[in-house]
Amino acid sequence: MTIERLNPEGMHSNPAYSQGVSLPASARIVLVGGQNGVDAQGRIVARDDLPAQTAQALSNLAKVLEAGGAKPEDLVSLSVYIAGDLDIGPAFGAWMAFWQTVARRRSSRCCASPASAIRIF
Repeated sequence: MTIERLNPEGMHSNPAYSQGVSLPASARIVLVGGQNGVDAQGRIVARDDLPAQTAQALSNLAKVLEAGGAKPEDLVSLSVYIAGDLDIGPAFGAWMAFWQTVARRRSSRCCASPASAIRIF
C-alpha cells in the first residue's frame, strides 16, 4: 500500500513526521486498541519501570499490527499517554530503540519534538 505523506508548501518540513497522510481508497485500515506494558498473561511488566513498560507496550503494538497484516512503518497516527505526571524522559530510550529498528527498514516519520507545548490531531 502506498501512503502519501503530505507536507504542503508554506509549512515546516521535518523528516521525523509529515503534516498529514493520504491513503488509497482500497487501503485496509487496522485500528489498534490502547496497548499497555502487560505480558501475555495480562500482568504489568516491571512495575514502576517506565522504560520497561514502554518497551513492552511497543512490542504489543507491533504484534497487533502484524496480526492485522501491517508493520510499525505503516502507522499513520500514534498517540502516547503517560500516567499522571511521570517524566517521559526515561521512556524515551525504549521509544527510540523501537523506532531505530523501524528506521533501518524505512525512514520513520512518527516522532515529534518533546519540547512542543501543543499538538493537534
